[in-house]
Order: sequence, then structure tokens, then C-alpha cells
Amino acid sequence: MKDKQIFFHSLKSNLFKHLDIEFIITSRFGGFSNTPQMPHQNSLNLGYHVNDDPILVSKNRSKISSLFHPQKPLVWVNQVHGDKVIDANHAYDKSEILLGDGDGIFCTNNNIKALIMMADCAGVLLYEATTHCFLLLHAGRAGAINKIITKAIKTHGLDPINLYAYITPHIHACCYEIQENLAANLPQESLVFKDNKIFFNLTQTLESELKNLGVMHIEISDTCTCCMGDALFSYRRAIKNRLKNTGRFGIIATLKP
Repeated sequence: MKDKQIFFHSLKSNLFKHLDIEFIITSRFGGFSNTPQMPHQNSLNLGYHVNDDPILVSKNRSKISSLFHPQKPLVWVNQVHGDKVIDANHAYDKSEILLGDGDGIFCTNNNIKALIMMADCAGVLLYEATTHCFLLLHAGRAGAINKIITKAIKTHGLDPINLYAYITPHIHACCYEIQENLAANLPQESLVFKDNKIFFNLTQTLESELKNLGVMHIEISDTCTCCMGDALFSYRRAIKNRLKNTGRFGIIATLKP
């Protein structure tokens, strides 16, 4: 894919390119959002909740939708750092549908595409080949510690052996410094201690959860949104640069017929 709005396509994935599901990860480039709301001109911000002009966000979403299965409606959730997953297995007559408050989407419907947004948190895609369905989850520190993956898999009766998992670019342990009082309430295996600092290892936490469940087919992006992903939005990087706002990139997935 040559479109600058697309950071990654599942056709580039050794694990997913032959499966009956397709996904993209959007970049921060080639949109309509501008300063002062966004840190950069022509940002492809997909989040309505980050003090951006909603008209421009809508144009950004329309732009990316035109590049990825334009005939399919886009469903999304108002992400709240919880563990609720909403089913999206209905017929929709609008181009964009808000399903409600939640941090996951469950889909068996190949007539729609689903969006989860990030700016350091991880997006987790779980595809079950035997039943041809997928889960799309928003997993930051809260989602990982509360085991959103485990809850979603068990709630929807999915077989971990038949699952294929993809973890999007997210903030890695190299940049995810946390304070001691927060670290005291987190599992030791999720922490990295270096140079008298404490870092949260979101990558290891999510990967361990998947493996402990019995998921064997896992692909993890090695891009850290904070220090490596200049083509992506990063909340932590924005804070370091003393910026008030940053946008959201997304993973958008759809089932093949």
C-alpha cells in the first residue's frame, strides 16, 4: 500500500496475509486536522474525544474509509479503559456507527469494518479461523492488568488454540516510565528496573497473557509509538514535548467473505 495514510497493512504480515481477515493500521499523515488542536498540520486524527474539530475528524475517517473497503460501514466504540466488549453483528445503514461505551468489538459480520484507536495503548486483534470471527480490543495498562484479552476470549467462547493474534504498535518498556507508587500495585513480571527508574512492559504483559491462554500464533509490532513511531500519534511523546493535545491512530479490521 502506497497511501501515506496507511502505516501497515495485513498483506505485509507473515502471519495474517493468508488468513480470511484483513486489517490496516493508520498513520498520522495525510489528514485534515491542523494546529493548534493537533501538534502537526494535515494530521489524520481519528478520535473525536481529543479536542479536535469534529468536522475534520469526520473527514479524516471518511478519507481512510475510502481507502479500505469503502462499501463497508465503520463501527467503533467510545473507549473508556475498561473491559466491556460489544457485539457488532447486525446490519447497519449508516457509514459510521458508534456502538456505545466499551473497549472491544466482537464481529462475525463480513459486511462491516471495525475500528479501535490508540496513541500509546495497544490494539489487539484476535482472529479465530475455524468460526471466522474476530475480537478487536483496546489494551493499555488498565486493560492489560484487568486481563481484557482473557475476559473477551472466555465471554465469546473462543478456542485459544485456533486464535491468531496481532498486537499493534504501542509504547514499549523503553519509554513507559511509571512512578513507584503505581508500580507497587503492578505485577513484578510486568516491570523493568533500569537506571533507578521503573518501566511498565506492556508488550510482555500482553504476550504472556496470550501464551498463558494457549494462543500459539502471535505477531507483535516492534514499533514503539513513543520513540520509534514518528508516523504514529503518541500521548507520552506529546507530553514530553509539552503539547496539549495529540491525535489517535487506529487499527481497522474486516472479515473477508
